[in-house]
Amino acid sequence: MRPFTITSIDIRSPGKITSLTEAKCILNSMCDMTQFVFTVALSRVNAAELARDFMESTLLKLEFCIVLVVDDDSKFIAVFEAIVKALNMCLHRVAK
Repeated sequence: MRPFTITSIDIRSPGKITSLTEAKCILNSMCDMTQFVFTVALSRVNAAELARDFMESTLLKLEFCIVLVVDDDSKFIAVFEAIVKALNMCLHRVAK
């Protein structure tokens, strides 16, 4: 298996709605080559927990990626920048 060199990532939040497990957001990450998607429910959105969840749900299962692609207008761009710095990856912002 080869590393996922480019991975798109975003967080979806349905507003102030929470699940029964107190999850407030959903982290979606997708390999741009195979279109394989990982989804993780998040209770808090901060760089440390998000980096851990992204590492556990995506990177450790399928090897590492080189570039993380994020929409330029994402509400969580600062958190993604912190993740990229912590995991020593590259960030690519995509305009709509």
